[in-house]
Order: sequence, then structure tokens, then C-alpha cells
Amino acid sequence: MKKVLLAQSRICLMILAAISCTMCVYICPDGSAYTKTSWMSEERPLGPMDIERLTITFENEKSVRIDLDNRQELHGRYASDKTTATLNNLQIELDGLTVTFIEAHMSSEETLFLLWQVEDMLYPFTTALHRN
Repeated sequence: MKKVLLAQSRICLMILAAISCTMCVYICPDGSAYTKTSWMSEERPLGPMDIERLTITFENEKSVRIDLDNRQELHGRYASDKTTATLNNLQIELDGLTVTFIEAHMSSEETLFLLWQVEDMLYPFTTALHRN
């Protein structure tokens, strides 16, 4: 009986050692998966509004930049929690309406969903962006 328990414990230890030696974990330097990433959408990103391309770039120090058709830029700050980035005070007037960019959700390493809301509208809209 002792030999069986000893053999089982040795097998468990070998399996545990193999798992721990092959495990790989990536940790972002500042804890944010967004730092130094850029995302773009060229598929009428803001619906009927007169914008053909939207690019969002997450820079150092929790700063974010949104570029609309390479002619209008917004600069602001963001706070991230794993795969969600909350955007702070990013608003612009387009076609006579105020558009507020709310959050970004990273669904994979290649896809980001940007939530934005038009003034006086109850629900936000979502735009899919791809890594630039």
C-alpha cells in the first residue's frame, strides 16, 4: 500500500512539474492590454454620420487619441480593467449632434468594440474595429 501511495505522489509531482514548466503568462508592463495599440474601422464606423474611417490609439500614460478621417482628432484619457477601457470625456460634434465615446471592449487580440452614444439617444451604438 505504501508503495502505491509513493508511486502516485511521484506521478502527481511529475505532472505538476511538467505543467508549471510549460506554463506561459504574458503580463503587460503597466497592467493594461491596451497600451501602445491602434485600432481602425473603415466601414462607416459612425453609421449615417459623415465619417469614412475611425482610428483609436491607446498611448502611454493612459492617454487615448481618436482620429476621424485624418481630419479631426480627439485626445483624452482612459482607465482599463482587463479587456475593458473606459474613455473619459471624449466628445465631438458631428452633423450638428454631440457624439460621446464611452468604452472599448477587446474581444480578441484582433477585434475591439467601441461603444459610442449620440446626444438624446437612449442606447449606445457599437462599432467593430480591427488591430492596425
